Amino acid sequence: MKPVPFELVYQVPAPPERVWPILADTERLNRQIGLPPTEPCAVGGEPVRVARVKARMAGFPVVWEEDPFDFVEGSFFWVRRRIVSGPILQFNGGMRLAPDGEGTEVRVQSEFLPRNALGQALVQAICAKSRGDFDRLFSGLRAHLAGERETPYGEGVDLAPPAARQATLARLRAADPEFLRDPLAPRLCEHLASSGDTELVRIRPFALARQWGEDRYAVLRLCLLAAARKVLDLSWDLLCPNCRGAKNRWQRLEDVRSQAHCDDCQISFDANFDRVMEVTFRPNAGFRRIEGLIYCSGGPRNTPHIVAQTVVAPGETARLQVRLAPGRYRLRNLTAELAATLFVDMEGESASCRAVLEADGLRAGPEAATLRAGETTLECRNGTGQRQQLILERLGLHEDMATAAVVSVYEEFRNLFSSELLSPRTQMGIQSLALMFTDLKGSTALYSVLGDAAAYALVRAHFELLEDLVRRHGGGIIKTIGDSVMGAFPTTDRAVACALELHAELERFNQEAPYPIRLKVGLHEGSCIAARSYDERLDYYGGAVNLAARTHEQSRGDDFVVTEAVMRNPDAASLLAGARCEPFEADLRGLGKVTLYRVLPYLPQR
Repeated sequence: MKPVPFELVYQVPAPPERVWPILADTERLNRQIGLPPTEPCAVGGEPVRVARVKARMAGFPVVWEEDPFDFVEGSFFWVRRRIVSGPILQFNGGMRLAPDGEGTEVRVQSEFLPRNALGQALVQAICAKSRGDFDRLFSGLRAHLAGERETPYGEGVDLAPPAARQATLARLRAADPEFLRDPLAPRLCEHLASSGDTELVRIRPFALARQWGEDRYAVLRLCLLAAARKVLDLSWDLLCPNCRGAKNRWQRLEDVRSQAHCDDCQISFDANFDRVMEVTFRPNAGFRRIEGLIYCSGGPRNTPHIVAQTVVAPGETARLQVRLAPGRYRLRNLTAELAATLFVDMEGESASCRAVLEADGLRAGPEAATLRAGETTLECRNGTGQRQQLILERLGLHEDMATAAVVSVYEEFRNLFSSELLSPRTQMGIQSLALMFTDLKGSTALYSVLGDAAAYALVRAHFELLEDLVRRHGGGIIKTIGDSVMGAFPTTDRAVACALELHAELERFNQEAPYPIRLKVGLHEGSCIAARSYDERLDYYGGAVNLAARTHEQSRGDDFVVTEAVMRNPDAASLLAGARCEPFEADLRGLGKVTLYRVLPYLPQR
C-alpha cells in the first residue's frame, strides 16, 4: 500500500517561544485530541531509547515500537512508530513551528502506511476525526492566548469538570483545621479541586510557588503541613541524572535505596540527596483520586532540560538549527559515555558547532572558543558502528526541584516528620551542604550569675531564636549538644544570610534578656553523608561536618568565621561584599592548619 500523507496548517497569534511549551507537551496534547492511554516500556540493545508501547484503540489492542522523538526546542518535533500488528504498518508524525509575522505558523503533519485495504479505510477515518480534534485544539489555544480562557487545554486535561470540582472542594473544606488555617490553604484547595490529573500527579512545591508568585518556602511549608494532615501524600522520587524522569517513588524515607537503574537511558547510578532525589506530593485519595495514566512518555516537554535530540545512523551526519541562550550545555549520546561540554555567551566567537562521535569519546569544536548565543548550527557525525541518540541539554541547577537535601534540613519537615528516617543500612551522599555551628560564649559565667533554672531558661530561649531564624532562611536545626547548635542549609548563601542577621537578632534579644549572651559562629560548605544516627535521627557525617564543627571555635562572639569554600561560593561572596572579612590561619584540632575568614558584619555597641 502507498503511504497516506496528512497535513493541517494553523495560524497562532503568538511567537514560537510561547506556543512551543504548549504544543510540545504531548502528554496533554494526546489527551486533548482523544488518543488512548499507553503502557510504555524500554527495549534494550543499541544505545538508542526504543520503547515498546501498548494501547487499546477502538477496543482492540495495539502494540508499536517507538523511536526517540526528533525535536529542536521551539522549532519541531517528530516521532516514528513501527506498528507490530494490525491493519497499519507505520505512523510518522509531529508538528513544525515557524515565525509568521508576530505569530506562528503551525504545520501538523503525519504519514500513515496501511498494511492492507482495511488499514487504508481506517487511516481515512482517523484523518477525518483528527481534523475536528485539531480544529478544537487550536480554537482553544487561540482563546487562551487572547486571554479568553485560563488554560490552553480544556476540561478533562487542564481542568476538572465542574461537578467534580465542587465535590472535591466540599471534602477539602472538612479537612484538618490546622491545615485550613494556613494563609495559602484556600489556594491549594482550589488547585487540588480545579486542576487536571497531569498537574497533580507530581506536585512540585517550588514550581507551584513560582506559578503562584509566592515564597517557595511558604509553599513547601504548606505542602508539608498538608501531607502531615493527610490532605497530600508525600513521596521521595529518584530521578535519572540523564533524562530527569522519576524511576522510583517511595512513600517512606526508610524505603529509599541508594542505587537505581534507568531502563530508558540504559544506565545505573548512585542516588544522592541533592542531585537526583526530589520530594513531590499528590492529593490523598480521600480528597481527590488521581489516575496515573500515561498518554505519551517520550515527548519534548517530558525532558524540558533537553534543547534538541535526534537519532544518527552510523556514518551519517545530523545538522540541526538551534537557538541557544547563554549558559553551559552538554552534548552527549544516550548513556552519556560520549559527551562534551559547550559554553555559550553573548560574546561567543562561533555560530556553529561541529562534533564527531567516536567509540572512544565525543569531540566538539570550536574547542578554544565559546559559542555565540542565538541561532547556532549543530553538526554531528556518527563515527561509531551503531545508531546513536544525540542529545543537547542545558546544564546547571534545577531551580524548581525541592531536593531531598533541601527538604530534609528544613525545620518544618524535621518537626512534622520526625519519624522519617533512612534505613540503618542506607547512606545517601550530598555533594554540597552548608553547615553552621554555634556555641554560647561564656556559658559558665551565665549559670554562675543567673543560677541553673534561669540560665537554662535563657539557653532554651536562645535555641528558639536560632530555630526561628534558621527556618526563615530555609534551614533546620539538626541537633543541640549542650549549649551548641548544629544547623544545615540547602545553599551556602542562605547560611551566610542567616549568619549576617544573627548578631543583629541577638542585640534585640539581649535588650529584654536578664543577661547578655554572645554566640560563637562558624560556617562551612562541602560534601557529606546523610544517615540514620544511633539515637534515631536524620544526621550528617563526614569531613565537612568535622571542619564546620571546628571552625566556630575560632569565633570571638561578635563575628562569624567562614572557610575558603564559603568565600569561593559566588552567591555567598556577593552577600559578604559589604562586610569586613579578615583572613587568618588557624590550627584546628585534628585537622591541622586551615585558612579561615573572620566576618564582622555588626559590631556590638559597648
